[in-house]
Amino acid sequence: MLFLLRFFLLGSSFIYGYLGTVVYTDIHFLTLDLNKLLLSSNYFFVTSSINIVYNFFIEIGIILILISLFIKLALAPFHGWSIDVYEGSPSISSFFFSTISKLSFFIFLYRFCFITFYNNFGEIWLIYNLVVGFLSVIIGSFGGLKQKKLKSLLAYSSISHMGYCLLAITSFSKFGFEMFFFYIISYILTNIVVWYVILSLKKIDKIYKEKTAKDVGDLFVLSRSNKVLSFSLCLSFFSLAGIPPLLGFLAKLGIFLNLILENFYLLALITILCGTISTFYYLRIIKILYFENLIVSKLYFFNSDNVLIFCFLVFLLLFLFIKPTLFYILIHKMLFF
Repeated sequence: MLFLLRFFLLGSSFIYGYLGTVVYTDIHFLTLDLNKLLLSSNYFFVTSSINIVYNFFIEIGIILILISLFIKLALAPFHGWSIDVYEGSPSISSFFFSTISKLSFFIFLYRFCFITFYNNFGEIWLIYNLVVGFLSVIIGSFGGLKQKKLKSLLAYSSISHMGYCLLAITSFSKFGFEMFFFYIISYILTNIVVWYVILSLKKIDKIYKEKTAKDVGDLFVLSRSNKVLSFSLCLSFFSLAGIPPLLGFLAKLGIFLNLILENFYLLALITILCGTISTFYYLRIIKILYFENLIVSKLYFFNSDNVLIFCFLVFLLLFLFIKPTLFYILIHKMLFF
């Protein structure tokens, strides 16, 4: 990911070279003061040329930093690396890419967009977030339909969910940020349940004593060998699909409601349709778990370490749908504006 670091450093150098700082609050006040100075100048032509150069360098820096963040978050059309990396990496590394790192990069994007340049460059955020978020939802929803590898399917699922998160912060409203944090936290909780099952299931094989399950077809006999684990995995995929009564339904409902409140009616309609389409590849896994007829299959043994944490996370998927008030209050208090 050396090219990712180069994008980020180049964008930061543009901003630092022109403003002399990389501190969020300093950049915010410097851009405000410089705009006021340019607007109050009596020399119209000098002001216009300085303003053009100022906007050009700042916008280039912003765009480069955004591209580096979009690549790291595997948002379309910068998602090409994620499919091969998820499939080719060890499962524990794929789990880290799809779950742990998402929240930190989105928080950086949230602080970078809202605290620094939003008052002066709000149109840039609106255009890029809408386009990239919309493409991510579409590609993630349609790309996973033909996937037979479990980690590739989860990679496309991650692309679509990150697109929903990006659409949530497009409006830069308090409600939008609350729904973003609600969505990303609920996605992480659900994804941990899915990856716990993937990492804990081991196939008993004559050649490979412990072979990590990677294919969707490897889940054929899970419902017969471990009904509780199969039911937990079923609940987590239903939550990712946004089916009630699970936490994922409230998270997606909040995203759609935010788009409607910001008058993005067509975008809300298309994302709802894409969410419906993406439900198919989650339901396909449920079909494999419970309704597939097989004559021969492979057995599993289950690593039961940290099973209490796993049961608690599955319980949260149901409980936070029934009693989401505390979750909403914590997210409301977490925001600083």
